[in-house]
Amino acid sequence: MTSMFKAHRLPLALTRWLGLWLLALLVYAPTRHAGFHADFLGWKNRFDAGSWADVWHCFGYPGHHQVFHAFFFGFYRLAGLEGPLWYGWFTALHALNALLVGMLVWRLGRVFAGRPPARWAAVFAALAFLLCPYQSEAVVWRACMHYLLVTVMLLGALWALVAFAERQNLRALLASHLLFVAALFTLELALAFPLLTLIFLAGLSANGALPWRRWLLPVAAVQMLVVGAWLLLNRLTLGQWVGHYGAEVHLKTDWLLIFGNLLRYLGKYLLFSRDWSWSAKEALWQLWARPEWVWPAVGVGVLLTFAFWARFRKICPEWRVAGLSLLAFFAALAPVSNLYHAWMLHVENDRYGYFASAFFIMALMSFAAPLWRRLGRLVALLWVVAALWLLLPLTQWWQQAQTVWAGLVHDFRWHDAPRVFVLSCPDNYRGIFVFKDYSKKNIMVRAAVETLTGRPVRGQVHQVAMFNMNAPDEGVEVQATSPDTLTVTLRQWGNWWWRNGIGASNYENEWYRFRKKGRSYVLVWKKRPRNAVFIYSDGAKWRTFEWPSDTLHHE
Repeated sequence: MTSMFKAHRLPLALTRWLGLWLLALLVYAPTRHAGFHADFLGWKNRFDAGSWADVWHCFGYPGHHQVFHAFFFGFYRLAGLEGPLWYGWFTALHALNALLVGMLVWRLGRVFAGRPPARWAAVFAALAFLLCPYQSEAVVWRACMHYLLVTVMLLGALWALVAFAERQNLRALLASHLLFVAALFTLELALAFPLLTLIFLAGLSANGALPWRRWLLPVAAVQMLVVGAWLLLNRLTLGQWVGHYGAEVHLKTDWLLIFGNLLRYLGKYLLFSRDWSWSAKEALWQLWARPEWVWPAVGVGVLLTFAFWARFRKICPEWRVAGLSLLAFFAALAPVSNLYHAWMLHVENDRYGYFASAFFIMALMSFAAPLWRRLGRLVALLWVVAALWLLLPLTQWWQQAQTVWAGLVHDFRWHDAPRVFVLSCPDNYRGIFVFKDYSKKNIMVRAAVETLTGRPVRGQVHQVAMFNMNAPDEGVEVQATSPDTLTVTLRQWGNWWWRNGIGASNYENEWYRFRKKGRSYVLVWKKRPRNAVFIYSDGAKWRTFEWPSDTLHHE
C-alpha cells in the first residue's frame, strides 16, 4: 500500500514495534492485573448477557461505536478477566501508536526537507509518546480500548494520506478513507481528522508537494461527505447529531471554556503541569478561566499562526513540521475541548488527550531536531527522562489501587444482610478510579462485588460517602455521638468526602441526614433499620461498626 508496507520494510517496522512493546511491558508491568473497575463492570454485564448480534446496536449504548465493540466484545470473549492478557493487548496497541508517531515524524520531515531527516528525532518521538505519564489511563483502564484503537486508525490514516501526497498513490488514499470511516465508528475523536487533513495537506501544498486541486475533491470533499452521512445516521437512529455523551455536551460552545482548556492542555504536556504542587496547578487552571488572560493569549496564537503561514517557505523544514503538528494538536483536542479538564488529582480524564498528545510530541521533537549542535537531543532526552520519572510512580499507584479495590471486593461478606450501609470507601486512589460512581445510583460497591465474585447481594446497599485515598492503609474513625447520630472522621490529612463522582455536599434521604463537618461528616438518623450492617473501609479490608448497647433502638 505504501512504503511502510513494502516487504523489505516490514521486518524493520516489526522489530521496532517489538522493541517498543517490550519497553511498554516492562514499564507497565505493575499494572498487569489492574484496570477492571468502574465502566468496565457495566460492559462486562452487558457482554455476559449479549452476543455478537448486539455489536450492531452497541449493546444498547447511545452511540455508533460498532468497530470498537467488535474489538472490545471479541477480546472479552477471548480473555475474560485474565489481567495479563489485557495488559499485553493494551500495551501492544500503545506501542503501535508510539511507532506510528515516530514514523510520522520521520516521514513528514523527509517530505518537507526533500532529504532523510535526523532519525534521532523520530526515535525520541516514539519513546516520548510511549512513556508520557498522561497515557496511563488509556493504557491501563480496560474500558478505554477505543482510545487506543481510534489513535491507531487515525495515525495510520494520516500516514497513508502523506503517502498519497508524496506519490499520488490511490491505494494509500483509499486506505486513509477506510481507516477514517472505521475510526468514526470507534470514537467521536475521529471528527477531528478532517481538520488534521486540512492542516497537513495545506502545509504540503504550501511546500510544493501537492497542488490544491489534487486533494480538495478526492480528500476533503470525500471526508465531508463521510462526516455528513455519519451525522445523519446519528440523527435518524439516535435522535441527535452526536451520541456518546449527547449533543448537548459535545456541541456545547462556551468559547472561554474551550480556549481555556486548550491552553491548559498545552501547559499539561509542555510543562507537566498536572504534577505541579496543588497551589501552582490551581493557579494555572484559574488563570485560563479568566477572559483577561485567555483572549490575549488566543490573539497572540492567531497572530503567530498567520506569521507561520506567511513565512512558511522561509522556515526550516523541521520547524514547518513542528508548526503544523502544533496546530494539529489543538485541532485534535477540538472534540474534547468543551469537556471537563481534570486537574486536581492524577489520571482522571487523561484519556481525552491521548490522541492529541501524539501531535504535541511530533511538534516538540520536530522543533528540537535542527537546534544548535546537540541542544536538540538534550531537550528531547530531558523531556523523555522527565516523562519516565513521572510515569513510574503512576504505575505503582495503579497497582496499589488494584490491591485496595480487589481486597475490598473479595472481603465483602454481607451478601445475605437485608441492608448494608457503607459509611466510607475509596472513590479514587490518587485520582485512579476505585469505586467512583457517576451514575447517581450509588451502586458501584454492589456492582463490583456481584460482578467480580459472581455472588448476588440480596439486600440493599447504601453508599453513604466516599473519600479520595492517597495511601493503601488509609481509613476513617466512626463514633456514635448520640442514640441517633454517627460521626465519621478521616484519620489522615489530604482527603475529603466524595459522592456521585464529585465532592460531597449535604443531602438527606428517607433514612438519614448527611452533614459535612470538615474532615468529618455527621449522620443523623431519621430511622435506623433493624438488622442493618454498618461497614467502612480500612485500607483493603472492611470494618464493621457496632452500635453501643445503650444507644440501641430501632424503627
